[in-house]
Amino acid sequence: MDGAFQSRRFLMSAKFSPSVDLASVPASLYDAPARHSLRFASERRLFSTALSLAPAGRRVARWLRSAATALLMGVALGAAAQAQTAPNEWTWMGGSSTISSNCVEIQGALFEQTYCGQPGTYGTLGTPAAANILGGRYSASSWTDNSGNLWVFGGNGFDSTGYPGYLNDLWEFSPLTNQWVWMSGANTAGQASVYGTLGTPAAGNVPGGRTYASSWTDKSGNLWLFGGYGYIEAGVGGYLNDLWEFNVSTKQWAWMGGSSTVGTLGSEGSAGVYGTLGTAAAGNIPGSRYSASVWTDSKGNFWLFGGIGTDSTGNQGNLNDLWEYSPSSNEWTWMGGSSTVGPDLSQPGVWNRGHTCLRQYSRGTLRCSQLDRQQRQFLAFWRPRI
Repeated sequence: MDGAFQSRRFLMSAKFSPSVDLASVPASLYDAPARHSLRFASERRLFSTALSLAPAGRRVARWLRSAATALLMGVALGAAAQAQTAPNEWTWMGGSSTISSNCVEIQGALFEQTYCGQPGTYGTLGTPAAANILGGRYSASSWTDNSGNLWVFGGNGFDSTGYPGYLNDLWEFSPLTNQWVWMSGANTAGQASVYGTLGTPAAGNVPGGRTYASSWTDKSGNLWLFGGYGYIEAGVGGYLNDLWEFNVSTKQWAWMGGSSTVGTLGSEGSAGVYGTLGTAAAGNIPGSRYSASVWTDSKGNFWLFGGIGTDSTGNQGNLNDLWEYSPSSNEWTWMGGSSTVGPDLSQPGVWNRGHTCLRQYSRGTLRCSQLDRQQRQFLAFWRPRI
């Protein structure tokens, strides 16, 4: 990649009917495949991070609205689009229809990069307004509460001043009024976490700016956030494994687990404490990571799989560990997978026929000679036994 390039920050929501083929979703909703290094200046401090952008459709944050409809949130221009109940029809619902002339040049480790995107219009904290809108961003976390309102936290994008960085703002969107309200966090990028006392909600508590964090909604409609890549202390960026709960009634954050300090590994985060396979324990905690896969089961427990992060020994790579978290007991259980990343910084997959397909970390290719043609074409559909 030669010279400067422009990175576009987009914000788009889309409501669609399940009968519509996902191929009809606009291509701009997805991240293009890429891997590059970014260097952000925030609070006059610099740090580097590697951001891995997934193939199309793999990292679009999803909002489940009902059995009949769903809402998607992805990378966008600060624009929101909504599909009508009729197939293949979209309605632009808010945000800008043009890429902003607000561009910031950042000197990277290898080359200069130019980032362009819409700044956020925050308005007054806690007050909805028609003019309120998030700044252009990607890799934000999202939820739907029990009232059907949509929530967005952080990500990598533009703050109220038009400067790019890791954000820690929390927003609520009402589909009934079609208005955003800024609910928590700062309107400027690069904020560190304020942890307070473990397990105790407080008005001053707030997660730091971060990207690619995992998120769940519990049975009470409260919002949960885990890990990601971002700030844990002022000016220090790295892999995170802190667990947070936001109570939608009291509008307060509570730090519920994980590390609140950088620790001995520095920016590489905290090693996982796995305990005994299948046994819950108060001391168990997944290692720091971002881009993990998440689910909520019928009992209201949270599940977490893999991601890029730190294993039990402090090594980093592609993880394949499976975890269950019980909000009622506030305990994690290591349910499957390995507690280490392995010699190639990525564990091989073990297939149902006993074959192995090893992902070569350095080349990004697969060695699947033991698999039949159909398996190679459709690599895997994984379903943990729970």
